[in-house]
Amino acid sequence: MGICLINDNSSYKCLCDETYFQGSNCQYERQTNEITFHGKEYVKYNLPGLISSSNEILTFEFKTNHYDGLLFQLMNSKIDVKLKRGQLSIEYRLNNSSFESSTKNLYLIDNQWHYVQIKRKYRQMTILIDQYYLEFENDHRIDQLFNFTQILIGGNNDLSVEKFYGCIKDISIVFNENLTIDFNQSLINFDEFNMVQNLNCKSLINPIRFLVSSSFIS
Repeated sequence: MGICLINDNSSYKCLCDETYFQGSNCQYERQTNEITFHGKEYVKYNLPGLISSSNEILTFEFKTNHYDGLLFQLMNSKIDVKLKRGQLSIEYRLNNSSFESSTKNLYLIDNQWHYVQIKRKYRQMTILIDQYYLEFENDHRIDQLFNFTQILIGGNNDLSVEKFYGCIKDISIVFNENLTIDFNQSLINFDEFNMVQNLNCKSLINPIRFLVSSSFIS
């Protein structure tokens, strides 16, 4: 299921990184954790209890070719991680006020996997994208406890909020530096809304639509 290369000493090496298999001969099926969203569905994860957190680390990878869409929403203290006009944006609520920070002039809609780490620690929010630390347009310090009960991924039940169109994988959240929620092991506990269970990233190419019977491609 992969490509095997013969070395000079008559041994061989199999490359299976771009397949759904692993092992020295690509003989074992890889356990994938990729979720495909089509802008209509989302999933909900209920935390084991109320978590009061002073610092968090959210890591994930995603790819998309759409400019807008909600990636994550952390409830009850509302933190939104979303794509807005092709840039990654974080919106959070403090003392009945809303603050929004976004990456500067970095567009992430090339349909390639992008690694993201969002960290709140020592009153400051930082973000790492593809091994590059980026500045936020808004550098507001956050030094209060946030209370979390559930995490929404890919959207919510608000019809006015644009849901995510693309793929997400390798999701992990660390609260207070000692409580890790590894979604690679928790996918079976998701509550799904309008989703077809599929743990492989499917094609994100938009289909061509013919609106009238006389439409054609030449």
